[in-house]
Amino acid sequence: MNVLRFLFGVFSIILIGGGITGCQKDDFQAQFVSTGDIFVRDTATRTVLVYMAAKNSLWSYHDENINQMKEALSLSGLRDCHVVIYSSQMNANPKLLEMVWSGDRVDTITVKNYPFQNSVDKSTMQQVLADVKRFFPAKENGLILWSHGLNWLPAHLVYNDGPASVAFSTIDSTDGIRLNSFGVENGRQMELNELRDVLPDKGYRFILFDACLMGSVEVAYALRNKADFLIASPAEIWIAGFPYRKIMQEFVAPTVDLERVCETFYEHYNSKSGLERTGAVALIDLKQMEPLSDLVGQIYRNGRARIDTVDWRGVQQYDRGHYHTAFDLDDYMARISSPDLYRQFQDLLSRTVLYAASTPSLFLGDYPAGFYVRKYSGVSVYIWQDAHATLNETYVTLDWYKKVFH
Repeated sequence: MNVLRFLFGVFSIILIGGGITGCQKDDFQAQFVSTGDIFVRDTATRTVLVYMAAKNSLWSYHDENINQMKEALSLSGLRDCHVVIYSSQMNANPKLLEMVWSGDRVDTITVKNYPFQNSVDKSTMQQVLADVKRFFPAKENGLILWSHGLNWLPAHLVYNDGPASVAFSTIDSTDGIRLNSFGVENGRQMELNELRDVLPDKGYRFILFDACLMGSVEVAYALRNKADFLIASPAEIWIAGFPYRKIMQEFVAPTVDLERVCETFYEHYNSKSGLERTGAVALIDLKQMEPLSDLVGQIYRNGRARIDTVDWRGVQQYDRGHYHTAFDLDDYMARISSPDLYRQFQDLLSRTVLYAASTPSLFLGDYPAGFYVRKYSGVSVYIWQDAHATLNETYVTLDWYKKVFH
């Protein structure tokens, strides 16, 4: 059984100072009586939005992850933060929920009910983001994007995703790759460029993808102006996703320790055994994406002769199956760079990827076949392959391609 957050075709709680007692001011009795009469909270230190597009094969983990968040925040308290969930799940219209203090624990209340809508449409996400900004003003914001994901790959190649099964369209005679992009609802997905356009510039302190394969230079570069930091995996994520019971308290701490969030994710999965011992994560400083793209562009221009001799099959890959589209950036640069440029690249990469860790293998024993991780920089890159005509047509539309190849 393929237990992933990526549809692949066959597809310790830390107590924070102040604790529970300090959170009584969050006032469960605030009046959220209807969509036409919304109580707007005072400006908080931070608002964290968890955007859950769960009308797909991840639906059963929607409630489980929310319950983990409640458990964590019941111990740590909410402090001076808003934690808000956009909940789109099976057999229900979407809702905007807020985590609030209720008696002796944190629970959710409904702030706004939405009509039937597709959560991965640009207009829907724009409306939700506007509502959160209006109802929950804060000095800084964080965003968790929760759903399926597949890097920058073109969403239009996916046919449909249901609650328990998936059917894909035929791609073309040369590809043979089955694809979806961020989020899946009712046969609709959100392209990377659509996500880039809908997110506000300088809108977030951090963006976290609880979705597979979103830790690529292509994604990071597209979102470089949207947040300071990105947490994502260049590989697939186990279907249970991030361990919210262990990390949620970090998002309401006075200062968010994003390295600790990543470290906890890694430790959580590395402590498991068998197939479940699978997890890769990275923390990326998006402010470094412009200089990184400049240097990688120089490496591409100076290394054309070496590029032609590199066998992409030998580069560390992060996706499974026979065809690959996500390769380790450092491993590839080492093969096509001059010694001097590679030293510069390693120095800049160390300032760009602030944390990176992977279990020794990913999805060994599962189908399609998992693999060992012999080199891990924390970020992936696409290697151009002439056989992938359909993919290449999409790739040339990405900001990363336009920057490094021109």
